[in-house]
Amino acid sequence: MQVAGTLAILLAVVIGLVVSSWNPTTQTQQRLSVQSSDSRLESGAEIPLGDPGQAIMSVQPMSMAADPEQADAPPGRRTPADIESLGIYQRTALARLFAHWGIEFPASAVDDPCRFADSKGLRCLTGKGSWSNLRKYDRPALLQVRLQEDASTFVVVSGLDESRVVLDLETTRTDLPLTAIDPSSFGRFMLLWKPPGRDVRIIGKGAMPESILWLRRTVDRLPGFSMADQTTPVYDAGLHAEVMRFQASRGLKVDGIAGPETLIQLNTALEKPGIPMLSRTRKG
Repeated sequence: MQVAGTLAILLAVVIGLVVSSWNPTTQTQQRLSVQSSDSRLESGAEIPLGDPGQAIMSVQPMSMAADPEQADAPPGRRTPADIESLGIYQRTALARLFAHWGIEFPASAVDDPCRFADSKGLRCLTGKGSWSNLRKYDRPALLQVRLQEDASTFVVVSGLDESRVVLDLETTRTDLPLTAIDPSSFGRFMLLWKPPGRDVRIIGKGAMPESILWLRRTVDRLPGFSMADQTTPVYDAGLHAEVMRFQASRGLKVDGIAGPETLIQLNTALEKPGIPMLSRTRKG
């Protein structure tokens, strides 16, 4: 009898342990965890690398919280993933850029587009991308945009004003508010400009007579400027002073030398036909 009583007590203890370890809620949560993991696999979601035997169970149910990259973006601002969808290949971007000047860009020139531009009477100008820089030069520009993981894409800015930007896509254009693109992602830009002569890059003392005469005539045509002497092929003090005054009026470096930035601004001020401008696209 004593043995039977002991066995009964042991049996009761075992049954109690089994009952207490069985928790319907815990088992339901485990099944939901596996189902959530399976649903992520079906949707193509990435599974963290690790022990293959633990892969499914290690995946947590999908969070409804915003992606960290998007959570930091102001309302309406495009994230790098959005910009990637607007970006185009560099060769395509160069073709779109040259098309603004009425020039067909050959694929063979992709490695040295500036040499090709020079053969067409144009020059390249590059710099750090920013809305203020592009607005200052007022020319269509190829702009590098940095994406995540050290990748880059390219866009062609074909219109720009104080609040909106026009981007050339592969075959169409899109018009966006400036706030839609984060300027901190900008890399370098490249634009094309037309000098007054094939071999003219800078006009100053010692420049070719033809380019000095061109500069005199151009300054004389500017509103509020006058060059009484338009026939002297010498870069004298009077021409130097007028160039400095023009540079100051356009927010340029005031040195009295007509370099690329000054020459671009001179053509912009006169709104010469045949020269594509960002401001014209937006007005149109």
